[in-house]
Amino acid sequence: MYRSTAYAEDDRDRERTETTVPAGWSRRDVLVNLCLIAGFFTLSWGLVRYGAWTYASAGGINLTLSDMFLLVVLLLLLGRGQLNASPFGATTPVWFLGFLLFIGGLLASTLVNGDPLRWLSVGGQYVFALLAIPMMLASFHRELLDRCMVAFVIGVALSQAVTFVASFFVDYHDVWEFMGMDFITVRGRIGALSGNANINGAMNTFGLLMALYAARRSLMPKWLLLPCAGFLVWGIIASASFTAFSLAAIAVPLFCLIVWPRNTILFGVPALVLVIGLLASGIPLPGAFEERVAEALTSGDIEEAGTFAGRWQLAIEAWRLSGGTLLFGYGADGYKEISAYGAPVHVFPLLVLTEGGLVSLVGLVVMILLLWAIGASLLKQDRVDSALTLGLLVVFTGFAFSAPHMYARLWIGPIMLAMLHGFAPRIESFARQGTRRAEPLPVPAAGHQLA
Repeated sequence: MYRSTAYAEDDRDRERTETTVPAGWSRRDVLVNLCLIAGFFTLSWGLVRYGAWTYASAGGINLTLSDMFLLVVLLLLLGRGQLNASPFGATTPVWFLGFLLFIGGLLASTLVNGDPLRWLSVGGQYVFALLAIPMMLASFHRELLDRCMVAFVIGVALSQAVTFVASFFVDYHDVWEFMGMDFITVRGRIGALSGNANINGAMNTFGLLMALYAARRSLMPKWLLLPCAGFLVWGIIASASFTAFSLAAIAVPLFCLIVWPRNTILFGVPALVLVIGLLASGIPLPGAFEERVAEALTSGDIEEAGTFAGRWQLAIEAWRLSGGTLLFGYGADGYKEISAYGAPVHVFPLLVLTEGGLVSLVGLVVMILLLWAIGASLLKQDRVDSALTLGLLVVFTGFAFSAPHMYARLWIGPIMLAMLHGFAPRIESFARQGTRRAEPLPVPAAGHQLA
């Protein structure tokens, strides 16, 4: 966990500090830790942000409650010179190279064809998500990152619990004016505090994988873990996202197969048969799920899953236009301005190619391949950590082919948390050290080394 290297200026200040916070900690240390945990507790709450009701307009700002907590952490780490600039150890230069290609291509394309002011917003969010968050998380020890995982699980589950209760008393027409159009959609899909049904499905899948990890590591008591897991499963179903359900059906078995190989083979096949049987039996399920997901699975027709046909048309259009954007794209958020459909293509690599050009796409590919390489390398060190990282990457990569911009921190935050947690150093709890005067906590000079 984070611990300040600065000490009280005099004995009186030191004594006062030691009576209210753990041994060796300052109040600033406690503030940093609490803000980091709060940032991940609220990470999935995309609806809770500044400008939540005006974000679709020009005046909206995508600044969430989670962002505010994480910005406090970032500023305090910068102020103390304790931000880890090498989050991926020896492979950090590769990450920086990929990021510079990605963001540089987008900037050049925006300067040539787009609106530079719009790039400031989009580029700033990518810098925060892809640079600041990894550096932040790499500045802490594993024990605190454990707590962040638990906080994320509880935060997503709480979002579902609130919406689950609300769904018995209100519907879309009752809440859309003050909770937005996707808290509960007009068709009954659940977006919860994520503010979007598809994103909510992804957050629940992230949360379910972390809940399985918490169960394996005994990070949560059963009385808390089981209700959280139940709400997360309900959230995946109630979001009625075919993409989220399909990716959960891949990522969860993958995690279980790596962590519990024998039991997964022994019980996984009967469980799969049971699920298929329940879907085919007509068991009562949320109406939106039956209409979108169950119907598509039982009929084999993916067009039953919702807007697949429209997204396919956008992808075809983007592929056709990409022939003219290899050098310079249309700039940040420029695709929807020239699209005949007036919407961004829901395939992130295609969007990057058409808005940032080939250079941006190469940078994106470099970063994604590096994430997968690090996740696989963790198998040599700890298969449970690797299983979590690879499971989350399955979900992230899958949604990259069904979502537009992914600069929202709720996409990259869980991936970085799991990955940097996987090779963060373990320390003895400061509360058990029994020292009156804190020894400095060094930030690893070369980052965490991969096994």
